[in-house]
Amino acid sequence: MCHSQEKRSGGLSLASYADVLDGGRSGTAVRPGSSAKSLLMQRVMGKMEPRMPFGGKPLSDAELALFRNWIDEGARPNPAAAPATPKWEASLALATPAVPKSPWPGWSNPVDRFVASYMVQHNIPKPAVVSDAQFARRAYLDIWGLIPPPEELQRFVGDKSSGKRDKLIQRLLADDTKYAENWISFWNDLLRNDEGVNYYSETASRKSITQWLLTSLESNLPYDRFVAKLLDPVSSSDPDGFLIGVNWRGVVSASQTPALQAAQNSAQIFLGINLKCNSCHDSFISRWKLKDAYSLASYFSKEEKLELYRCDVAQHKYSDASFLYPELNRPIASNSMSDRRAAAAAIFTDPRNGRLPRTLVNRFWARLVGHGLVENVDEMDGEPWSPELLDWLSADLVAHHFDMKHLIATIVGSQAYQLAAVADSGQPAKHYVFRGPEIRRITAEQFSDAVASITGDWHVVQAPAHERETQPKTQARTSPALSRPALFGTPVL
Repeated sequence: MCHSQEKRSGGLSLASYADVLDGGRSGTAVRPGSSAKSLLMQRVMGKMEPRMPFGGKPLSDAELALFRNWIDEGARPNPAAAPATPKWEASLALATPAVPKSPWPGWSNPVDRFVASYMVQHNIPKPAVVSDAQFARRAYLDIWGLIPPPEELQRFVGDKSSGKRDKLIQRLLADDTKYAENWISFWNDLLRNDEGVNYYSETASRKSITQWLLTSLESNLPYDRFVAKLLDPVSSSDPDGFLIGVNWRGVVSASQTPALQAAQNSAQIFLGINLKCNSCHDSFISRWKLKDAYSLASYFSKEEKLELYRCDVAQHKYSDASFLYPELNRPIASNSMSDRRAAAAAIFTDPRNGRLPRTLVNRFWARLVGHGLVENVDEMDGEPWSPELLDWLSADLVAHHFDMKHLIATIVGSQAYQLAAVADSGQPAKHYVFRGPEIRRITAEQFSDAVASITGDWHVVQAPAHERETQPKTQARTSPALSRPALFGTPVL
């Protein structure tokens, strides 16, 4: 009765064959072909608590053998059927998948070979790419955040040389300043960066990481080092503000202490794992437990051990620093906060941690194409519409030393990016079919800069003096019609 279609305890229903294969919040209940790895077998054998049937008599050896044999033989719906296809599950390890042959001429790079094969499988005819003018506008907005100046657009459209689109991509990415000033908005939002704004008092300890972030983007700091600096700030110029979080006024719940915020932010941003529910209690929507959030938070806490609080009630239990995936744990030199942070940075950027590159690839694909390879960029346990493409792009990012500009160039240079934009189908993730980039609105910053580019009016509203002192200073522009003003100005429309 606990696992009926209506109740679904733990998210698991046993009401139908499809429900059994679908599993619950703890993962796949049945792995066809492998009873040893099936949660259902671990539960009924008592290897995982609580034993099932819950509160009932344990299954007999004969009954256990029946379950075991059924699963090992493929968990077929009936004896004459083919073995069931295992449900896709997010893995930790990352391997480079084989690149398929392209069914279409001109779709030759690996990204397009994966996409072309996918489209053929979904009976989608070969689509055409957008015009040069449309491509240029899209590339300028995505890389610089600016519309192309008319004379540059005319020159590009009139250019009859081959490979001009790839050359434009490289030219846009080569301008470190324009690239950084556009992409810093993306990273400000993602990293919850405070641009000198104190939420409730002048004494709040929230710290901006803007100067470090701008410099890191301008120098194209490799992503693994980018993450390591955020998690283990050592020098005075490092971004120690990221781990501080938001210091709310007055008394807050135990789940909102700086260490718990650091765990929540780092897991969601870099791994696509949501720990917010299980920072207060065992999650009702995922497999993560209260102790998982506290164990990760222990890497970032001032105290060597953190006492667990369930819904603000002390549990009189204490956590040691431990990663969400214990197989990546490593010895910590000492219990000092500096050594715990260093261990966390090393674990997050461990070559065996495939979630780090996958999560970044998915965020960049969603930013540039409009729909993630995994629909929810903050929940990387969802099934990608092309797991092979996600893994190939992730492995390619690692092979190129986590070069974020290389990742952007790879996506923007693909036929998949250059197809005509399509409307959001509104279909749930499991029914989504990729047919091209989705129609996207330009951002507020891009709209403001577009108006300023057209009118030439780059007047800015100055921030208060005490805030300007902490903000980076950008060089004056010689051609305001081609670029935006000082980074923190707002054009007056």
